[in-house]
Amino acid sequence: MYTLKLKNGDLDFSDRRGTVITGSDKLVQALGLWVSESLHVDRFHPQYGARLQDMVGSPQTEEFQYQVESELRKVVNEYILQQAEQFDRHPENFSKSEVIVQVLLVTSYFKNDALWCSVYVRTMAGTTVSLEQEVI
Repeated sequence: MYTLKLKNGDLDFSDRRGTVITGSDKLVQALGLWVSESLHVDRFHPQYGARLQDMVGSPQTEEFQYQVESELRKVVNEYILQQAEQFDRHPENFSKSEVIVQVLLVTSYFKNDALWCSVYVRTMAGTTVSLEQEVI
């Protein structure tokens, strides 16, 4: 299955038709959206998103980093659960390079005054896919 590529929050029409992405590119974009979106904003998908925006302004401590990483793990696990439900119903809509089979690493680090996350997952195709994104 494919999805339209987003660039800076808008649809990417650099090719004048809308750029289509599949596989690991689609997976990275989807995970990035789940991490960026506030939890419970979408009434039709209440489990979509993260509580990371609620953490803005917290002191940059090791405990804070642990809380962020814990929230990231919850988000990735919720994504996997929803993906598994959809895959069970319609496996033909997925490529092996977009189906997560294992979470390898979830970590965060401070970069200047921002907190960044790194999420590494293994897909059904056996490839490692990574998301690196500013979260706060």
